[in-house]
Amino acid sequence: MEDPDLEEAEGDAIINNDTNHLKIDSIHFEPENYEKFLKEKVQKHKKKFQNFLLEKDLEVAPSVPKHYRMRCRFAIVRRGKKDLFYALYEKGRKGVLLREFPLASKPICDLMPHLLHALQPQILLLHGLRAVHFLSTSHGEEIIVELIYQTIKGVDVCGEEWTQDARTLQHKLSKESCTKIFFVGRSKGKKNIIEKDFVQERLSLVDGRVIKYKQILGSFSNPNASINICTLEWLCRVSSAISSPNSKRDLLELYCGNANHSCALAGLFRQALLVEIDADLVDCARANLVENQVQNAIVLKSPSQECCRLILKGDHRRLQKRFQVDLQDYDFSTVIVDPPRAGLDKETLELVAKYDNVLYVSCNPESLYRDLQRLQATHTLESMIFLDHFPYTLHCESAVFLCRM
Repeated sequence: MEDPDLEEAEGDAIINNDTNHLKIDSIHFEPENYEKFLKEKVQKHKKKFQNFLLEKDLEVAPSVPKHYRMRCRFAIVRRGKKDLFYALYEKGRKGVLLREFPLASKPICDLMPHLLHALQPQILLLHGLRAVHFLSTSHGEEIIVELIYQTIKGVDVCGEEWTQDARTLQHKLSKESCTKIFFVGRSKGKKNIIEKDFVQERLSLVDGRVIKYKQILGSFSNPNASINICTLEWLCRVSSAISSPNSKRDLLELYCGNANHSCALAGLFRQALLVEIDADLVDCARANLVENQVQNAIVLKSPSQECCRLILKGDHRRLQKRFQVDLQDYDFSTVIVDPPRAGLDKETLELVAKYDNVLYVSCNPESLYRDLQRLQATHTLESMIFLDHFPYTLHCESAVFLCRM
């Protein structure tokens, strides 16, 4: 076989040798200035939502300043015959070549240079390799490493030779790092899972509970574990005030993902009904509810819009036929929404406005602002928290608690 067909780094790509700093167009990683950057983001966010906050404080959940990303993806490039690098590219900008990524979790960051070194003599594993995807946990006991290949002659990620070489390297790296490493190979139309393609996350909450999550490679999971904990604790605090022990009502969660929120929250309500469109995340959510011994929640596979449309119409018969759920068994007082960047669609927004309590987790200030404008006719904003999921970037996430007037 000829030399591995790797992407050749462009001449103007910059090698980043400073492991304490990183600057590309969307990320200015300077840990010593984190508090300053955070303050600037919070001030802008507070100003944007001042008409809704009025005199209320904006709570702030700061991230840990380094090693906060539990999942990362990089291109793989070379300079010359031997030098391998991870690469970050932004459209129209110079690429950045690196061997470590201090934003990544400590286990990923530590593994990165060792993986490059271990791949150097692996002609079969390097041939056609275009990218690497890492997925880890906050406790660092296991890492999934996905090797992503272009479709060219000589690359068969499901072949016996590739599988054997990947298994051997997986064992070697696991032994050297004292962390369980699991390889996955992927090319167009093919995927080879050597042992598994998911990690088991454990998040410790301030109330002493440890919430466990199955998180699958390629499916959504919160990338910043420290902020995920802050989000869960804020949601639990607000929900505890909503739901008194003597008068528990029910929870509806839309866009539930892997049941990240409800695994922590369901026990504060009489029942919980969760809705998610992605089949892999639905399976994950059901497994996570079982793992956390949550017995009062079920997950429906459905687009939020469709489910909300049926509930708005009061079409109990069709809901029961399709999902085996009798809506008359539920008395929803609270709804949680964690929508994509586009925010809430018309039907979802209409249904949300009918409930007493709304917990809205947002990844886009623009769509959140638009939806709050629509909800202010029926609800008032009681509290808001700024969640710094992506430090050193302009990206802002937040959560709000709305109470019906």
